[in-house]
Amino acid sequence: MLTYLNLLAKKSLPSTQVADFQCHYSHCQANLKQQQEFRKAMQIAPGQELPISYEFLTAFPYILKVFADKRFAYKAIGLVHLSSEFQQFNNFDRALPFDLEINIYQGIEHPKGKEVKIVIEFHQQGQHCLSNTNVMLKRDKTDKPTAKKTQQMRQFQQEYFLLISHKLARRYAKVSGDYNPIHLYDVSAKLFGFDRAIIHGMYMCHRLLLDKQIEVTHCKANFKMPCKLPAKVGVCQQEQHLIAFSDSDRLHMDIELFES
Repeated sequence: MLTYLNLLAKKSLPSTQVADFQCHYSHCQANLKQQQEFRKAMQIAPGQELPISYEFLTAFPYILKVFADKRFAYKAIGLVHLSSEFQQFNNFDRALPFDLEINIYQGIEHPKGKEVKIVIEFHQQGQHCLSNTNVMLKRDKTDKPTAKKTQQMRQFQQEYFLLISHKLARRYAKVSGDYNPIHLYDVSAKLFGFDRAIIHGMYMCHRLLLDKQIEVTHCKANFKMPCKLPAKVGVCQQEQHLIAFSDSDRLHMDIELFES
């Protein structure tokens, strides 16, 4: 939580100082206690593998370091997480030390502001094991809602549903270390423009991959409309896509599953 308070105080850089940069972290160690707590919180059966998306949590302490870096152009609090892509190339053993190479691409033009791309490369015992690419959006203050484009309504057929509460969101925050105020309480979410707290996008990504028992080496979670709490979320699979939605047409997440 203290880390997030420090991030609140961080100032954005002038546009003339925005540049790409790279960070290296050597001899990193995965948090084994966190893995146990994650299994408990997500009710993972003994013997079931952790989803590939878990490596976002493995790298998360270092992502926070990137956010706090004086070269990072924007305030981390308020960034909108658009997508998180994972691709595994070689076996990754969380019990062994590993190195991280993180490339940050900033100031990418977007209709609603500026995009930031954070590419995290996991290296272990001389091998490139895994890549996690996160795309985030820094909304422009002048960005105003525009007329919605006419598009065909997508209807989703529910296979099962998830009940997601404020308490669950706070438990996941404790396990993951992601204490972004928009996920904790309605009152803290309102400070950042939400009328209610919203669930972590990565929580739903983990949940869907675990529930469907999908062990892929390449997938991309696309975060759509925020899921306000409490929520009843429908889940379905359409070919190579895992879908989380509400009210049959309100899309919250679309996870693309790629063939190896």
